[in-house]
Amino acid sequence: MKYNRYDYPMLLKKKHIKDIGISEGFYYKLVKTHQLPTLKLNNRTYINRDAFFDLLEQRTTVVETE
Repeated sequence: MKYNRYDYPMLLKKKHIKDIGISEGFYYKLVKTHQLPTLKLNNRTYINRDAFFDLLEQRTTVVETE
């Protein structure tokens, strides 16, 4: 299933990442290694939606079928 980035808020919580099907471990890896812009408010970490979906598109390979 292809997810539309505009179905999600600009700042994604861990819950949103899990809803998309990304593991909690990968979420923490992204946050810890600073691969994406994050914002920390009230002990919650948010990831920029557009940066997250851009990263997914870069890492996803499309297999064309004939």
